[in-house]
Amino acid sequence: MLAVVMLLLLLAGVLYLLQATISDEAWIATPAPAPTTEQVIAAKSLAKRTLRIFSQERNDTLSVSQSELDGLAALLGRANSRLRTQFNIIPDGVQLTLSVELPRNPFGRYLSSQLVLPVSPQQVTLKQLQLGTLALPDRLLQVTLPWLLDRLFDPQQRQTLLQTVRLTAITNDQLTVAITPPADARQQFRKLLARVQSFSSDNPGLDNARISYYYSQLQQQATQFKPQQWVSVTQFIAPLFRQLAQQTDPEQAQRDTGAALLALAIYLGSSQVEELTGPVVTEQQRRQPPHQRTLLKGRIDLRQHFVVSAALQVLADAGFSHAIGEFKELLDTGKGGSGFSFADLAADRAGTLFALHASRDPQQTLAFLQRFGPPLREADLMISIDKLPEGLTQTQFQDRYQSLQGDAYQQLLGWIDSQLAQLRLYR
Repeated sequence: MLAVVMLLLLLAGVLYLLQATISDEAWIATPAPAPTTEQVIAAKSLAKRTLRIFSQERNDTLSVSQSELDGLAALLGRANSRLRTQFNIIPDGVQLTLSVELPRNPFGRYLSSQLVLPVSPQQVTLKQLQLGTLALPDRLLQVTLPWLLDRLFDPQQRQTLLQTVRLTAITNDQLTVAITPPADARQQFRKLLARVQSFSSDNPGLDNARISYYYSQLQQQATQFKPQQWVSVTQFIAPLFRQLAQQTDPEQAQRDTGAALLALAIYLGSSQVEELTGPVVTEQQRRQPPHQRTLLKGRIDLRQHFVVSAALQVLADAGFSHAIGEFKELLDTGKGGSGFSFADLAADRAGTLFALHASRDPQQTLAFLQRFGPPLREADLMISIDKLPEGLTQTQFQDRYQSLQGDAYQQLLGWIDSQLAQLRLYR
């Protein structure tokens, strides 16, 4: 009898928490507008300054403006349509407001929260946490945060989270952030990222041994070409996917295809993809450099855009992958960039579409792999770039397209997607 009473009390407590924290209204009433070129360039500047400090592995300070925080919120909203964030500089810190759109449920559409990151010279602290209508006392928060971190992370990871970046001052709507890079910063953040990724219950994990296997297959294929020989990316994709087509189990085919796409991105895209997958390439494999003269539509950069975007699709959802492509092109409109390129953006979206067909659904994977029987042409992977504007400066982009939400931009983007959808592999 006592057990039943306790169970009922627990159920009542859970229902109370759900009703108190979830509602039909988001605290941030409207989704963030599409980021402007100025916001993206400001966010890029902030990221570059931060990464420069970490790469130098020395203590330094960083000034952050409200406009840079607005750009960060816009980028987060573009990357995940269910997420709405707002950062506001207040006299004693930064106030973060967050609304997340939930899957359909009987309690409400949104989980909203708010907290303050105060000025703290020693380590990161939080205060004024509110979840829905529930306000957590600061004293309780200061006790529960370290307790929670101690159980989620090892001591070194906890220190990285709490002491690497600290808000130390606010002057004239400018944040002063102190950065203390940990020793071997790259390795530490790689471990921290792996730990955070492990919390996702729907993340089946990556089979790095299979990624390494398909990387070796790409290296073997490269032995057929002379180092100075120009070849098409199809010379690597076609043999790889014909090998994958021998799979008969749908789920295994889907896993192997995802692993092959990640190997392709590490080999022909960027070795930095390995930062996301974890260690893949063996010391022996590193002794044989990738075949550098591999092209898509006659260009190395389009090949890189295609294979990296395909890998990002394996690791993330389509919206996030598309957003990365758009942000990359917007960043190039600033000084020192190559200019906004719709050709690069088309290659990004082609790579994403390729991965969607190849690895999203097990049965679809099997059907897609059968399309590699006929000879593979670049026209099966990517549309012609002859009519796509390139090299647009920030001013030229704004004059012609206004923003990512502008009618002219959306119309051209829709045309690119419709043309991609007509290619043989994607029909």
